[in-house]
Amino acid sequence: MSPRLREAIPDDAEAIAAVAADAWWAAASSALTADAVRTALSDLYDEAFLREVAAEAAAEEEFRFLVAVDGAGGEDGKNEAGGEEGEVVGFASAAREWADEAELFTLYVDPDHWDEGIGTALLEALSSWAADRGAERLVCSALADNTVAVAFLESRGFERTREVEAEVGGESVPEYEFELSLSG
Repeated sequence: MSPRLREAIPDDAEAIAAVAADAWWAAASSALTADAVRTALSDLYDEAFLREVAAEAAAEEEFRFLVAVDGAGGEDGKNEAGGEEGEVVGFASAAREWADEAELFTLYVDPDHWDEGIGTALLEALSSWAADRGAERLVCSALADNTVAVAFLESRGFERTREVEAEVGGESVPEYEFELSLSG
């Protein structure tokens, strides 16, 4: 599958929340209790909040929020009526936080579409975007026991920089911090 990437819009909030829920249950549930997953999803992926984030990203030069859309449509991804076609199957967001650093906040793909290159396409788009703005590295974190996320990040060149304790869904859990060099 060759995903089509585009900027997230407020109307994507429901689909983004669904992708996040499916991905968290498939990957993060190995690191958290079911109650913690439910709490984290409620805290982090509330549809009203996601609408605000999408609107904010559209207005901020140093913040980017992308969705990956499957399905057809014309070359521009529109149907004959001019509406969007396809289904949101992944999303990612990042911001340039410091002069030389961008932070990858989210990168999730619907588990039914894992291993199709969607996560890689999202990561490459945000890495290029960050490098174009002068960032020398991309940083992020992942639950230490989320083997799916850890394996994905390490296979894409991220290096673990340290392990910290994080509170997720009301639980204290180990989390790895990662860094990817964007230069050369």
